[in-house]
Amino acid sequence: MSLGARDKLRAAVLSGVAGFVDAAGILSLATIFPAHITGELVMEAVVMSGGAPSTVSHLWMLPSFVLAVALAATLARIERRAGRTPTPVLLLLIAGGLLLFAASGVALHLTPAASRPLLGRLGACAAVAAMGFQNALMRESLHGSAPTTFMTGNLTQLVIELVDHLFSLGKKPGMMGDVERSVSRARLRTAGVALGSFLSAATLSALLTRSIGSVSALLPALLVGWLSWQAFRERRQRAAPVELANPTIGMRRPTPIQRPLFTQPRAISGTRFKAVRPVEAGEVADEKKTGEEPG
Repeated sequence: MSLGARDKLRAAVLSGVAGFVDAAGILSLATIFPAHITGELVMEAVVMSGGAPSTVSHLWMLPSFVLAVALAATLARIERRAGRTPTPVLLLLIAGGLLLFAASGVALHLTPAASRPLLGRLGACAAVAAMGFQNALMRESLHGSAPTTFMTGNLTQLVIELVDHLFSLGKKPGMMGDVERSVSRARLRTAGVALGSFLSAATLSALLTRSIGSVSALLPALLVGWLSWQAFRERRQRAAPVELANPTIGMRRPTPIQRPLFTQPRAISGTRFKAVRPVEAGEVADEKKTGEEPG
């Protein structure tokens, strides 16, 4: 709610990206949810407990997520120390991870003799890293937005706001009630947009991934790349010096501090330190000619 229009657009697009990557991940060779690592960790716990021996372990993707978050956090701190916003760089990292995910699908199509499980794992690592970058972006830059990968929170917020709207129907009109309804509508809209983008993009991803495989990740990669380019341009515009329309605006006469000291008449004070007017060069020459001491 505290974000601007561009940041809200980024949050909506990133919610769609998460849904797209999740659907592409589950339909690809890796069969994982890259944007929901928590669920994958639960599956790892089940595998290690011996409860589901037929389940394939996905523990290999955890280092990809951890390293991606660490890299994004490091770059964010470097950018802040340089006085720059980290949003463009983090968006560029997300686009790079998605491009690698799409490249794995291209490699599968161009080299049928290659090891399909290996390429599938490499592509899955790239997708998980992209989602790690996105989760770090939400913490480091867009922390005032609705979650873009944690849709359970958005669904919970959506239901809560709907219940609040039902309870507000019987309230008397007033300033406090209007403010509460306005805030509730804003929250409802934010959660609804994020959830709708996620589900719509997941449906589109399912259709494309069934046809062309993980090459479909090229679409979200291009979208995030566009967001990154837009963020870089916005940062350059903010860093550009602002020129005044009329730089000569000011006082007609300079203040006493701006005047030369020797042109300011100073009254003789009653203290032992007297105000002495500096002697000009021409006056010194005249006094030498007359034999008088300069005083």
